[in-house]
Amino acid sequence: MLKVLTRGTVAVLMLVLASVALGSDNPDFDKAQTKAAQLAENLQSYEINADLVMEQKAVGADEGMKFEAKQNSAASMPDRLKVAIESPMFVQTWGTGPEAAWFYVAQQKVCYVGQPVQLKRNLKGGESMGLNEEEVYNFYAGVGEYLLSNDIVVAAETGSENLMVNGAEVACQVFTFAVTGEDGETKTGHGTYWFDPASGLVLKAAVTTLNQQGGMEMEGTMTSTITSFTINADVADDVFTYTPPVEARVVDSFDRLLNPDSMVGEVAPDISFTTFAGETVNLKDYRGKVVFLDFWATWCGPCRMEMPHIQKLYEEMKDSGEVVFLGASNEPQATIEGWLEKNPYTFKIVMVKAEDAKGKFNVSSIPAGFVIDREGTIKAHMIGAQSEEQLRDALEKGGL
Repeated sequence: MLKVLTRGTVAVLMLVLASVALGSDNPDFDKAQTKAAQLAENLQSYEINADLVMEQKAVGADEGMKFEAKQNSAASMPDRLKVAIESPMFVQTWGTGPEAAWFYVAQQKVCYVGQPVQLKRNLKGGESMGLNEEEVYNFYAGVGEYLLSNDIVVAAETGSENLMVNGAEVACQVFTFAVTGEDGETKTGHGTYWFDPASGLVLKAAVTTLNQQGGMEMEGTMTSTITSFTINADVADDVFTYTPPVEARVVDSFDRLLNPDSMVGEVAPDISFTTFAGETVNLKDYRGKVVFLDFWATWCGPCRMEMPHIQKLYEEMKDSGEVVFLGASNEPQATIEGWLEKNPYTFKIVMVKAEDAKGKFNVSSIPAGFVIDREGTIKAHMIGAQSEEQLRDALEKGGL
C-alpha cells in the first residue's frame, strides 16, 4: 500500500468526490468546472505548498487519531517533477529532474534512483495507486487533487469564505456535497471544498466518510489546504534535484522499494516440481509460455486469501494456451490433497523442496509470486497476498 500513503492520502479526496450522487444543479459550480478544466488543459508548470490533516474517531467522540503532514509539489513540462510529503512520522518524496528520477521512502530507508523520465499527462492518474513509472511520474501528481472532477454533483447553494493563501485573503466559493454508497442513495459521508474562481484551484477540501470498525461506527476526515502556490511560472531547476540521505539503501527498480530481494529482470533459475502422480516437472519445460508461479502453503492465511484471485484468472485464461499457473508447496502430499478436497482449486498444484524455493527464488515468506515471460525472464516478483488487480498487472508485465 505504499502509494496509498503518498499521493493517495490526498488523491483519495478526488475518489470520494467522484462518488457524490446527491444535490441540485448549481450554475456557480458549472462555471467552476469550466474554469478548472481550462486550467488543467493549459497548465504547464506549478508550485504548491499545502497542509494535510487526516483524522479518525468514533462517531460522537470529541477526540481520536490525528495525522498532520506538509506537502510540497512542483512540476514543469515536459520532464520536471517533485512531490514531497513530510510529517514527524512519515517522509516520502519522488520526482524527476535534469540528473535523475527518484522515489524515497524514509520508513524503509530505501530510495529508487534511475534515469530522468518524460512526464505523463494523465489527469485521472491519481485514481490508481500502483507503484510504477507511468503513474508516479505524472505531471498532475502534485496538483490533480486540487482540480475539480467532472463527475461531482454539489448542493444548489453556494457559500463564500476568505482563505489566507500566498499571504493574502482569497475570496472562495464554498460548495458542499453528500457522499453516498454504491447504491447512490445511502449517505456515507459529507464534504466541503473551497474553490478559487480566479485561479481555478480547490484551495481547501474536507471530506468525512463513515465506516464500521470492530462493530463501532467510525468517521474519518481528510482535509487538504493550500497555503501558497504559483501556476505557469518559471520553476528553478534546482528544485528538481535530489540526493538520497546517506543512510538510504539505493535501489535500481521500483520492485526493490518494497522487496529488496526482487528478482525482476533476472532469468528465472530452473527448478523442479513433483506432481501428485509422482512425475517431475521442470520450470524450463514451460519456455514459450507465460508462467505464474506461486509459492504457498495450506496453513498460510494470506495464501488462502489470494487463492480465489489466482483461480479466477486461471479460469479466465486457461483456454488461451499462453499461460501456465503453478502453485508450489513444500508440504506433504497428503496435507495438500486433504486441503484441496475442501478447497477445490483447479489450477496446477505441485510440490517443491523448501531448499530449492529459498535457494533459487529467495522465498523467505509466503505467498511469493512470480510472473515469468515467454523467454524465461522474471517480470514480476510479489511478496504477500495480492489483489486481483495486482495479479492482472503482474501478468500484463509478463506479456499477456
